[in-house]
Amino acid sequence: MNGAMINGINIKNLRYADNTALLCLCPKNLQMLLDAYIKTGKPYGMEKNIKKTKTMVISMTSQSPRINITLEGSPIQQTNLITYLGSIIKEDGRCEKEVKRRIEIVRSAFIKMNKILTSRKISINTRKRLCPCYIWSTLLYGSETWALTTTTTKKL
Repeated sequence: MNGAMINGINIKNLRYADNTALLCLCPKNLQMLLDAYIKTGKPYGMEKNIKKTKTMVISMTSQSPRINITLEGSPIQQTNLITYLGSIIKEDGRCEKEVKRRIEIVRSAFIKMNKILTSRKISINTRKRLCPCYIWSTLLYGSETWALTTTTTKKL
């Protein structure tokens, strides 16, 4: 089976703008999915850039396995981290540094908006509505890619 089961749904790819992330549980299926992806796109003039194409194995084991995936016969570089939509995804699936970085960004955003969020001239209801717009949205940007643990959830 190609793709990965997430909450009972088979997800084969994640797409955003001109970025595509292909998901598989084994290298053989990933190679088949990549070959099908290339074959389907060729009639429409879509080509893949080997320099921008990377593979990564996400695993909780201490040493992630090496895989050999090719793009039209050329080997694809395997990496231990990828930046996707501004979030750093590491091969161990952990995101502590990413959460810490987002918290620092939110702290900075709060300081910039401190006068507005603490002003008694603005009603408390308006200030309550501003907080999710400017603070929570900044904190949670890219959170879809985080694999949260109890510790990181408490930090958030």
